[in-house]
Amino acid sequence: MTLNLQKLSALGKKEIDLQDRLSQIEKSHLAQIQENHCNLEEFKARILPSIDQELSSLASDHNLSQTKIRRIKEQVIAPLEKYATCNQKGILAKILLDSTQIYQLINALSGIVPEAELRFQKEAIKISFMNPTRVSLSELYISAETYLNLQEGKAGLNLRDFALKLKSSKSENATTEIRLMDKSHTLFFKKTPHKYPPLRDKLALLDLDEEEIPMGNLNEIKYVWNFGISKRLLDYVLRCFNDIGSDILDIITTPKGITFHEVSVIGERELVIKREDLAYLTYADDAVKTQIEQEKATENPDPAIIKKLETDLKNPRGEGAFSLEFVNAIGRIMNLLEPEEIIHFHLRTEHPIRMYFEKDLYLFDETLHKSKHRTIGKITNNSYLAPRVPEENEEDF
Repeated sequence: MTLNLQKLSALGKKEIDLQDRLSQIEKSHLAQIQENHCNLEEFKARILPSIDQELSSLASDHNLSQTKIRRIKEQVIAPLEKYATCNQKGILAKILLDSTQIYQLINALSGIVPEAELRFQKEAIKISFMNPTRVSLSELYISAETYLNLQEGKAGLNLRDFALKLKSSKSENATTEIRLMDKSHTLFFKKTPHKYPPLRDKLALLDLDEEEIPMGNLNEIKYVWNFGISKRLLDYVLRCFNDIGSDILDIITTPKGITFHEVSVIGERELVIKREDLAYLTYADDAVKTQIEQEKATENPDPAIIKKLETDLKNPRGEGAFSLEFVNAIGRIMNLLEPEEIIHFHLRTEHPIRMYFEKDLYLFDETLHKSKHRTIGKITNNSYLAPRVPEENEEDF
């Protein structure tokens, strides 16, 4: 038994070494393609012979069969050929997505801000935006195995126009490829329905002088309350508080659950969601204890702050008053989710509330027997909403 385990261990180490060396070969030649902007002809003439030589040496070192050598060559060469082909066509970045998903996303964003930049980063497409009054701030990433980036760039867009160009229905089972081109002030895209001819389109880019969104400090907030709520239940909450004339929604957390509260000229409304009806509810007392110790360690500790924090430990409670208009606006992005998918909330009194979710990206695949959809990546959304404070103390992000 020991001998067999030793053999298996040795084989495992060889496979790891093989994959490491293959990764190094691919990365070094990808860098060469990107630095020299090699087209397909240059790739075949200058880079491919070098790859063949390196793979032959690797095959000899690992005593690989001819079948495995052919498979490895395909594994390494295919993605590099894609990069070279993109260089030849002047493509800086491209992504293939389900037409309905990308339409729903951009259509939702267009109801929040009129314009935004798509930043084509190395690993993902980033969309970040802040409303004009600096009350709400969102950062969204689209990452997928169908994303290819040769050079980082950005595309300023009118989101309503973009949504109109992307319009699609689920029945089409269509895919949309979006391309950012070199030396072009246009975004190109092609929609390919499952049973209809492809539709090619383009949209003029805008010169948007967008400031860098200050997410760093927000992402470092140590939240005390964390809870998850299903899309179905959140929809119900928002419906309950959209018709009595108030523009403020109070959110209160205790160990027993979450209370949503609203007061207007025609009355008052309250909705309590018990802990057991939430996906989860946690209270991070360690964060409060740390804050107490930090306050005590300052040169001039404030007894009032310490007393308040100690009271919070004994009777945990979090609260904030938020603009219902912007809660609804951010809720539009969450319409991408299925009813039972979870939105994650993070609350701390006198701090912005954080709302976060992830959504799988998929493509139609008729070869699959059940779902007919193959997962290819994720959309992640991170939104912050500043609390309402008295006017004399009012601040933005």
